[in-house]
Amino acid sequence: MSYGIKYTLTAYGNQSNQTVLVNIEQDGYVGASTALTGEGRSPISIQYDASEDNVLATIRGAVANVSILSSTIDATTFVSNSDTEWRVSIYRNSGLIYQGFLVQEETSQKLLFPPFSFTLQFNDGVVLLKDQSYGKTVYGLSGDINNSIAKVIGYCLRLTGLELPLRFFMNVWPL
Repeated sequence: MSYGIKYTLTAYGNQSNQTVLVNIEQDGYVGASTALTGEGRSPISIQYDASEDNVLATIRGAVANVSILSSTIDATTFVSNSDTEWRVSIYRNSGLIYQGFLVQEETSQKLLFPPFSFTLQFNDGVVLLKDQSYGKTVYGLSGDINNSIAKVIGYCLRLTGLELPLRFFMNVWPL
C-alpha cells in the first residue's frame, strides 16, 4: 500500500497552543492535496479506550474523530469497499501522534445544504488484533513461547499495518 495525502487540515490553539496537522491519505493517490476546514473549536479529538471492564489494560486502542466543514466534498467522498483505503496521520508540532484507518460505519453527516458538516472516525486497528493468529512466522517471530513480551507486542502491533513508532514503558511501582 502506498498512501498519498489527498486532504489536509490544520488546527491551532489546543490546550498547549501547539499546531496540529491532519493528513487524510488515500491508498494509491498521487496528486496535490486540498486544504479542508475543521468544524467547531475542537475539530480533532483522540480518545483512548479506557473501558470500565479493564481499567488497568496496558494496550489500549484509540479512536480519532475529525470534524470537517466543506462546500466541495461531503461524507460520500470517503465511501469505499476497502477498510484500508483511507488513512489519517495526525501530527503535533511535526511529530506523528496518531495513525488510523477510516471506520466507514461511523462516518456521519448532517442532512443540510452546503456547506456540508461531517465527522470522520478513524481507528488505530488495535481492537482488530484479537482475531489475529500468533502462530505465523512473520518479522522473525514464530509461535515460540521464549520470545520477549516486547517482541510479541511489536509483532502484534505491526499486524495493524500502521507505521507508528513503538515505545515500551515499565511501571517501577507496584500496583
